[in-house]
Amino acid sequence: MTVRPFRFAVNLATTDTVATWQDKCRRAEDLGYDTITVSDYLDRQSPFLALAAAAAATTRPKVGTYVLNGGFYNPALLARDVVAVQQLSGGRLELGIGTGYAKADFEAADIPWPSVSARVSHLERVVTDVRKLAGDHAPPVLIGGNGSRVLALAARDADIVSTTGARSRTERGKPEVVDHAALSARMAAVRSAAADRVEDVELNLLVHVVKVTDDADGGLGFLRGYADHVPEADLPKLPTLLSGTPRAIADQLLAARQDMGFSYFTVLEPMMADFAKVISVLS
Repeated sequence: MTVRPFRFAVNLATTDTVATWQDKCRRAEDLGYDTITVSDYLDRQSPFLALAAAAAATTRPKVGTYVLNGGFYNPALLARDVVAVQQLSGGRLELGIGTGYAKADFEAADIPWPSVSARVSHLERVVTDVRKLAGDHAPPVLIGGNGSRVLALAARDADIVSTTGARSRTERGKPEVVDHAALSARMAAVRSAAADRVEDVELNLLVHVVKVTDDADGGLGFLRGYADHVPEADLPKLPTLLSGTPRAIADQLLAARQDMGFSYFTVLEPMMADFAKVISVLS
């Protein structure tokens, strides 16, 4: 398995003013993040408008969706937005997309709630058609999910395979991270499904918790509050839950890259400053 260089993304919540949003994006760039991403919920701002503003305020980071609800999109209309942001960003877009998991979002958009199989099939068609329609402006595609069918599709078709390292869920809420053995098995299945293109696929993981601490127990007591269902012996090994000194966390990520192939990690906005200390160690 090829050892890829690390990349780091931060998923930012957009804000009310362009100035505040762009200041936040510049801070992410200054802290060393490689990608600035936004999510896709109906109660937040348009992801593509936010990314266009992020690209205008920065020079180095890629900008990406993490991840679009594929069920919301007609491929031709999505391709138009993709090409626009690719052009406005100077080719820095990463298109992250999944099946959509929250029934309430579909209902709010007045879109029928499809079966899992139908959502995966629609996602496959959207990715294929957007790449075709975008032509030379087609960005790298990240497909994100937790279920076996969407991860198998991602392994076959995506440039980047992303998982939250949690159990599949149908509504928004606190995700339940899986234990080390389950996450390892999930990624082994991804590598198997990727077959002869496995070396070309980048593996991304959402980090749910980052706590930089000098506590003698490495912050394990803190982590138990997030994952009391996980065996205690797993907590120091899980790359979804990071606690300890910047050096100790860096070692966790090195182990995750070696053991499971993850080289691309995404953190949430509240963790941005703390995780930057880890980026500094690994850089």
